[in-house]
Amino acid sequence: KVEYDWDWKGAEESLKAALALGPGNAAVLWRAALLARALGRPEESMTLVRKAAAIDPLSGDTLYLLGWNALSVGDLDEAEAAFRKQRELYPAQDGVAVNLGLVDLARSRPQAALEEFQRENHPTWRRYGFALAYDALGRRKEADAALAELIEKDHTTAACQIAEVYAARGDADKAFDWLERAYAQRDPGLAWGLKSFSASLRGDPRYEALLKRMGLPS
Repeated sequence: KVEYDWDWKGAEESLKAALALGPGNAAVLWRAALLARALGRPEESMTLVRKAAAIDPLSGDTLYLLGWNALSVGDLDEAEAAFRKQRELYPAQDGVAVNLGLVDLARSRPQAALEEFQRENHPTWRRYGFALAYDALGRRKEADAALAELIEKDHTTAACQIAEVYAARGDADKAFDWLERAYAQRDPGLAWGLKSFSASLRGDPRYEALLKRMGLPS
């Protein structure tokens, strides 16, 4: 209902019914937290995902969302703790190193971020991380090469990440070009991440217009 149909009302009604039947079901709480995040309700999302984590502290999905929620609101200590716990439990899981690298970037530690990105298993996430880290380090030639490779190899599956790289570079026009591609491709990243997308774009009227087209609240 969410990733491709963007049926927020239908998804919310389904999850409310599921929570009524199983208020202690960690998987349902996790999905409700994910939906609350998508709808731009970070406090509600954090409350729900913490409940899920208390019930199932070994869930990699729950630790991932807990870390992402904390990162989105700038609680870098909690974000790092969640992602490190996820790595401890699931050392080979894709996406863990890139998330820790994003925490390092948020702490203005681009060299540490680069080292985390080098540990990432998934090639798409690794290319995305390199493009961000090299740019933050001022190594523009390498940043351009990483971005070019990301575009060449992942343009059909990582439009949101490409938009994030351009946003980090301060190129809003290209960022919105790639968000439009993500919209056309029904990129799941829009559903789950647009409400917490780069702060540098949120004041742009194109951002509000995209939210409206997706049926998301401002």
